[in-house]
Amino acid sequence: MVQTRIDSSQLILDFIRTHPGCSSRDIHEALAANMAYATVKRGLQVLQAKNLVHALGQGKATRYEVSPAFELVIPIDAERYFEKEIDDRVIKQYFRFDLLREILPKVSLFTAEEKTQLDRLQKQF
Repeated sequence: MVQTRIDSSQLILDFIRTHPGCSSRDIHEALAANMAYATVKRGLQVLQAKNLVHALGQGKATRYEVSPAFELVIPIDAERYFEKEIDDRVIKQYFRFDLLREILPKVSLFTAEEKTQLDRLQKQF
């Protein structure tokens, strides 16, 4: 069951990356063959908790886009990357210094739960 949630979250994230400003209904309509509307809503909550997706607006007017922290926190599957032939790999041509100057100061790299844990450990030591 957890594997399905991970796959669902990845499908949702991929859709949002290619369709910024989409609603949960847009996501569901595009992925209806793969998941129920409730699964879309749960997947969006998971992605928001991981700071991968940012919600704009409220209620039915809520729209989703990848968060500014996306490039900083996106997991990388190195095994899958190196399984591809070198010509099939998407290789970054340069280092994105703007991530450090512009985005990092504006985002949190830790979830609320992680911050609480870090604060507790900081006080302990």
